[in-house]
Amino acid sequence: GEFGGFSLDMKGVRYYPVQIAEKGACQFRLTVSGDPGHGSIPHDNNAVVRLSAALHALGTRRLPPHTCRSVELFFREMARHQGAPNKWVIPLLTNPLFASVILDKLMPDRSIVQTMAANLANTVSPTGLSAGKKLNVIPGEASALVDGRLVPGQTRDEFLGEIRDVIGEGFEIEVLNYFPGRENDDVAGDPLYEAICENVRQHDPNGVPLPYMVTGFTDAQYFGRIVGKCFGYAPVQFPAEDDIKFAKLVHGHDERIHVAGYEWGSNAFVDLVSTFVGVSD
Repeated sequence: GEFGGFSLDMKGVRYYPVQIAEKGACQFRLTVSGDPGHGSIPHDNNAVVRLSAALHALGTRRLPPHTCRSVELFFREMARHQGAPNKWVIPLLTNPLFASVILDKLMPDRSIVQTMAANLANTVSPTGLSAGKKLNVIPGEASALVDGRLVPGQTRDEFLGEIRDVIGEGFEIEVLNYFPGRENDDVAGDPLYEAICENVRQHDPNGVPLPYMVTGFTDAQYFGRIVGKCFGYAPVQFPAEDDIKFAKLVHGHDERIHVAGYEWGSNAFVDLVSTFVGVSD
C-alpha cells in the first residue's frame, strides 16, 4: 500500500514497489588482537575496547554514496507524483552534496531516513560479538560478525576498502559470504514489468507502481543467474495510520502485516499471474 510513507510529508500517494534490483552482500568476521591480562589492571591495548571502538565507528558513520540506475528511477518516479516542494527535493537525494542535509534535516521519521540512506550507499551492521570466557581475564582477541550489503556495481574489494577507511589498520577481516548486487534497470517496455504496473492500476486506480531496489537480497539472486531478469512484486496494503511504519512492521522485531491488506494483495497477485500467462499463450 502506502510504501513505508517515504516522505517529506507525502500523504495521499499510495506507492507499490516493483523490485527491479537488489543489493549484494559481503558478510565478514572482524577480529582484533590485544594484550591479555588480569581484569584488575587495565591497559591501553584491550582487544574488547579496540573492537568496540571499531564497531561504534561502523555503526555511526555512513559509507560513501553510490547511486545506481535503479535508485535514480526510484526517486525520479516517486517525485513525479508529488507536489511542491517534494517533487524538487526528492531527486536531490541522489546528489551527494544534498543527500545528508535532506536525510538529517528535512525528513522527520528516522525509520524512513534509515531506509532511504540504505538505498544510497553500501551499509554495514554488526550482528554478533565474541570475546573472553572469564569475568576477570582480559582476552587476547575479540571478534564480531558484520553484515555488509553492497549497492549494485560495487565489488568486494571496493567495499572492504571503505571498511578499512573507517576502522583503520590492525584488524583481520575474514569474508564469510559474498555476492554482488543485481540490477534490471532497463524496464521500459518489458512485458512483465508493464503487466505488473497495469495490475497495480487495475486493483488500485489511485496506486502508483514504483521501481525499487531491495536493500537486502531475495531468491532473484539465484534465479536471476538462470533466467537473466527477475522482478519482485508482493502487493500488500496498509491502512493510513500505518503507512509510515512499513519497515517497522515488515522487518521489525515483531514482524507482521495486516490480514485485510494481505488478502487484497493475494487476489491482485493471482490475477496478475493468470492474466499474464493467458496473454503469453
